[in-house]
Amino acid sequence: MNTVSSEHYKQITVCRSCGSTNLKPIIAFGKAPLSDSLLKKKQLAEPDSIVPLSLVLCPKCSFVQLLETVDP
Repeated sequence: MNTVSSEHYKQITVCRSCGSTNLKPIIAFGKAPLSDSLLKKKQLAEPDSIVPLSLVLCPKCSFVQLLETVDP
């Protein structure tokens, strides 16, 4: 999978289903904190990891997908 990397996430550059590079933005939700973060008490004072959340469409196969993938 072709990606553009950042510290906490990767951005895809091709469709996950068919490999097309013609991805069209649908909506950008801006930056959001990661969900399902189970923190220990001492971690509550640390800043949340914030990543972009963007939805894109592949016109070739009609697959709707998130542009960003968070590293586990």
